[in-house]
Amino acid sequence: MKKVLIITYYWPPAGGPGVQRILNFVKYLPENGWQPVVLTVKSGEYPEIDTTLLNEVPTEIPIFRTSTAEPYTFYRWLVHGEKAEKIPTFVLTESEDENLLRKMSAIIRGNIFIPDAKIGWRPFAVKKAKEIFVSHDISLVFSTSPPQTVNLIAKKISGQKKIPWIADLRDPWTDIFYYHRLKRYEWAKKLDRYLERTSLEKADSIITVSPFISRMLQKKIVNRYHVIPNGFDHKAFIGKSPVENKSVFRIVHTGHLAGNQNPEILWDVLRSMILENTEFRENLKIEFYGRIHSDIKMMLETGKLKDHVHFHPYIPHNQVVEVMMG
Repeated sequence: MKKVLIITYYWPPAGGPGVQRILNFVKYLPENGWQPVVLTVKSGEYPEIDTTLLNEVPTEIPIFRTSTAEPYTFYRWLVHGEKAEKIPTFVLTESEDENLLRKMSAIIRGNIFIPDAKIGWRPFAVKKAKEIFVSHDISLVFSTSPPQTVNLIAKKISGQKKIPWIADLRDPWTDIFYYHRLKRYEWAKKLDRYLERTSLEKADSIITVSPFISRMLQKKIVNRYHVIPNGFDHKAFIGKSPVENKSVFRIVHTGHLAGNQNPEILWDVLRSMILENTEFRENLKIEFYGRIHSDIKMMLETGKLKDHVHFHPYIPHNQVVEVMMG
């Protein structure tokens, strides 16, 4: 069986959306004739921790974890102090209390750490990859981003070893939805675009999660594009039971919700419906699982939907399945 080196920053016990896609790739690649060898970090800056995902990692998969230099660890402490919590990158870009220190830190973060704050992992990963090639006959390099640093790592390894590289982009690079809030100077933007172009041009193939992202990239980077949408693992639903009865009309959002992702039209429609339909008003339940931007929470908790809205913290993925079935 051919071996593929999987380069991923997000790997169990990391939780959240970034780990689900690659974890399931690794689980099912052997059924398609490929043996994964995973290269990741020992202790990354993860927005969520979900130790239950460790149980889903096949025991026969070689996992190599390396040290990393995390500049964001210091940044997070500097801005938030001892009570700092790990939060997603897109939340970092929309600070809800922008004092001078936050603004300065954001400027440093956006203009020093290019393409992203995981750049400190690159030398450690490249060194470990060389060791992996000694003990494993690798036929393919596969990177999954963000963070985009993994593409720099994959490009380096692929070039040194003269083997193909497939880049899996779960999100765009310089076109990601929060990019304009990174507070980057023009020279930093040019450097990032240069890294994007010179890296992805070297990939032997590029995978995206949607035709839209592929079309966006095709306009500036010539390559072979393939679309593999985000899906679900049907086996995760076997033996699970709904958590509530079907008489309740439930709307469930699992995951993070940024300030610019507020579905205001949906709230307007629901407000109208609860005014017009008594039965609907009595049975409507809106639930959020994960980190929700404070502006959205405030709007819902103080408006006409306040009696129908329920906020919950992040829960393990196996519990999310039961919630979604309800």
